[in-house]
Amino acid sequence: MKNFPATLLKGGGRSSSFRVSRFTFHELRPPMSYLRDRAIILRAEPFREQDVWLVCYGRSLGKFTSVARGSRVLKAKHLGHLQALSEVEVMVAKGAAFDKMAVARLVTARHHVKNSLSATVLAGAAADFVDKLTQPGSPDPYIYELLQEALDVFFDTENEVTSIRGQFLFAAFALKVLRMLGYVPDVRHCNACRKPLKEDAFLLSRLGIVACADCRYGQFRPEEAERLPARAIPLFAFVSSQPLQDCLKVTAPQELLETVQAMVMASLRQTPVRAAPHGFTSVALLLAAV
Repeated sequence: MKNFPATLLKGGGRSSSFRVSRFTFHELRPPMSYLRDRAIILRAEPFREQDVWLVCYGRSLGKFTSVARGSRVLKAKHLGHLQALSEVEVMVAKGAAFDKMAVARLVTARHHVKNSLSATVLAGAAADFVDKLTQPGSPDPYIYELLQEALDVFFDTENEVTSIRGQFLFAAFALKVLRMLGYVPDVRHCNACRKPLKEDAFLLSRLGIVACADCRYGQFRPEEAERLPARAIPLFAFVSSQPLQDCLKVTAPQELLETVQAMVMASLRQTPVRAAPHGFTSVALLLAAV
């Protein structure tokens, strides 16, 4: 017992029983570890009385969650820095129950998006899509850069986009995320027999596949199917590989744009997601009022 200071000993060191004081206990705890990254806030929700629950996607960390303590207080140091869709540089303290947002410095604010209904809807749908399709612990810097590109495109669009154009633009973003995650079916070949698709190709939405005429009228006869227009597959491939800014400039008949959107929605069948992201519905409904 002689190696312990007298403050640790009950009764001034005359007894073999002892307790650690609060001060000494904190001194003996291991140092808290921190993670640093640049992230886009996907969701910011009230948590307990004065805290905020954050869901972010970082360039290095990927998707992660943390709690900003006291951020709902009027004089909080993080007030205004932790809004959804903002880009921030963060330092996160690892915790036992949940991680805590220790430092957040605003890099890019998106507050002016509130003046544009179409930008608000599209940006919110994009953030929700990334939130639904990704899991913590699987970082992908390309998804971070795509989300960054999408927000820039949505915010920089001078005029409100129409409902049809907005749905197509969101579908283009969703398709790129699905491709990065490996969930987009091969549209150059029949997904059943693997033969090259020539003239007749069919979309089987419930199964999330594209099939040739032989397979559609053979093993998939009971399934509902939609015959794809001639230019649907080339446009689908273009949207999958080209920047969003170029997708914004695409001119095509409404039927063709809607077909590409249907192909993207069918691709969700390849994912483990049970509850579909709200973007396909919310973009159509909200932008119809623009």
